[in-house]
Amino acid sequence: MVHSFSRGLVSLGLLSLALAIIVGCAAGTPSTAPSDERTQDVKPQQATKEAVKGGKFVMTPRNQLGSAGHEDPHRVVTAIGKTLCSPVGDSLVTRNLFSGNYELLPDLAESWKMSPDGLEYTFNLRKGVKFHNVPPVNGREMTSEDVKYMFLRLKGDPSVIEEKLRPRFQRKAEFAAVKEVQTPDKNTVVLKLDKPYAPLMASIAFVGTWVLPKELIAQQKGEITDFCAGTGPFILAKYEKGIRAEYRRNPDYWEKDSKGTQLPYLDEFVQQSFQDVQAQFAAFMANQIERTGENSLQPAMLKEIKQKKSDAQIILTTKGSVYVYRFNTARKPFDDPRVRRAISLAFNRQEIIDGVLEGYAEMAGPITPHFTDYALPKGKLAELPGYKADKKADMDEAKRLLKEAGFENGIKIQTLISGTAGSSNVSADMTMVFQEQLKPLKITLDVETQEYATWLEKSVQNQFDMNLMTHALGTDPDSVYSVHYKTGGDRNYGKYSNPEIDKLIEQQATAVNLEQRKTMVNDIELKLINEAYMMWLGAVRTNIVLQPWIHGVGDGPGLLDNLNDFEWIWSEKK
Repeated sequence: MVHSFSRGLVSLGLLSLALAIIVGCAAGTPSTAPSDERTQDVKPQQATKEAVKGGKFVMTPRNQLGSAGHEDPHRVVTAIGKTLCSPVGDSLVTRNLFSGNYELLPDLAESWKMSPDGLEYTFNLRKGVKFHNVPPVNGREMTSEDVKYMFLRLKGDPSVIEEKLRPRFQRKAEFAAVKEVQTPDKNTVVLKLDKPYAPLMASIAFVGTWVLPKELIAQQKGEITDFCAGTGPFILAKYEKGIRAEYRRNPDYWEKDSKGTQLPYLDEFVQQSFQDVQAQFAAFMANQIERTGENSLQPAMLKEIKQKKSDAQIILTTKGSVYVYRFNTARKPFDDPRVRRAISLAFNRQEIIDGVLEGYAEMAGPITPHFTDYALPKGKLAELPGYKADKKADMDEAKRLLKEAGFENGIKIQTLISGTAGSSNVSADMTMVFQEQLKPLKITLDVETQEYATWLEKSVQNQFDMNLMTHALGTDPDSVYSVHYKTGGDRNYGKYSNPEIDKLIEQQATAVNLEQRKTMVNDIELKLINEAYMMWLGAVRTNIVLQPWIHGVGDGPGLLDNLNDFEWIWSEKK
């Protein structure tokens, strides 16, 4: 089976944002071919405008620049590891962020093909693509050896990663099926798999699977910490760690628009972090930044933007991340599914969505609505224990389970959340409401609030009874199951282990028939909900806010946290 696609031509017609999502195709199933036109999502009521070159674009990143020291995009699943390098890197394949379908598109690979048995993938690379003309690569040509290095690094291969650094690479499971990377010539890469792996193309198209030069990583002693270079549209010019990253246009970028104009359109690109959301809001109102929002702006701020900047572009999108409380099953009594299930039954998800999040979440289980081919129907989820609108039966069952487990007199739970101690934040507000919901069970939450870096360290080191997090979910159900729920998974911070679940996770990852795989994915989800290792609240809904003079900002709601096709952004301002 051959997938041979050309990069779609650009249409500058302005269409409304579509929320339909197509997940990466399974092995043996052809991905949707891109349309001949690539359209940009801004506002449908705006007249079509011709893109112009030049100008500057300043945005607030979704996550703090350099948060927890994670500047290396190959290391982590979460968005924080993609921020610094995001305008700098290119992937073999990418997603169409403008069609509303998010189908696979060629990027550094002009075409690819998969063998009928799903055990071999061949990528034909673009010829003459150059890395940035900065030390230590100095504009040299990108070759198949660079792509091989990327795959080995993502696999956590000891030939390219020091043993002490290997535990930090959280995407190893996604590429574990790749047993060999061949480079028959400088423009061809062949992946040999030891078994079919349905999510492979989705993993390759996922944010952060960027081809980065070996010299760059060697210069920084094995992992990116303060500088990034690649083949992408912008060159990192200045980095103030954790605060501001400034980029300049890459004059040698390989991509052009349909009229032959070399991309990117912008001359300068800036990511500016703010410690204080009030300062961030003020900067947008003063026209000092062009894009903000995501999970940061409060509802009152959005109302003021609508009132005082009526021409601002506000896009509501459901992201590929979920609010979830996680139990530490290595500690008693949370190794007992009866205790976990009782607490989950008492969890009134809709009350928190409506009262704390003001509707900015969509109720979900482990597989959130953005996995359109795999998510449980909304009606099905609402019928499950813990998700029902009427909580009486759930609370009665919760009390019965606790009594059976010997905890009818209650439990004290050390609860780890992220934020600034003593200040109001969503995590603290959610947990306060949850505490009230648990009072009939005589359960109290001993809340410990830590800055994100400390929260992450304590989570990784298993120093909690229960923690609250918002985690990114990737582009395929296996990016959730293998990482969070499989024994030894890279982000299985609560040490959950169930041999039956492990076996089912392995089976769904090799299923090549979509309908069969959907049944398997749903079966796992129902079992996980019953096991209650985590308590899923809902998929995050958020606003992206843009100044009226900005165009060409695509976004991948649900699938592609923290990804933009930066080369297509343009500004009417000079």
